[in-house]
Amino acid sequence: MKNQSFYTSKFVATDFETTIEKLKSALAEEGFGIVSEINMQEKLKAGAGKEINKYMILGACNPHGAYQAVQIEEHIGVMLPCNFIVRETENGQVEVAAINPEQTIASIGKPEMKPLADEIGAGMQKAMNKI
Repeated sequence: MKNQSFYTSKFVATDFETTIEKLKSALAEEGFGIVSEINMQEKLKAGAGKEINKYMILGACNPHGAYQAVQIEEHIGVMLPCNFIVRETENGQVEVAAINPEQTIASIGKPEMKPLADEIGAGMQKAMNKI
């Protein structure tokens, strides 16, 4: 597992499509729904005429956490949903990465959001550990 300040990632032993399905299932088990799916490979080919490897952005939302966050900071929506990526590398490996909500929320400057960010981050990490 690789931890950067703004994301966490890992390489998996499954193919791209299987990884997406396993991630969706793992997120559902942790209380997250998928509210958006962006196929970057298709979007960049259509919009810019450029080719990239398979690359999907999944927008995951924990409705209870999102509700609590909006109660604390009404502009939190600019940081939602919690994005995950599944991408295929040049050598055919599949990587899954997710935003680090603890780091992102820290930039808001509202300490009362830290417990919520920790909780959401823990659920995201549990989902990643399942795939």
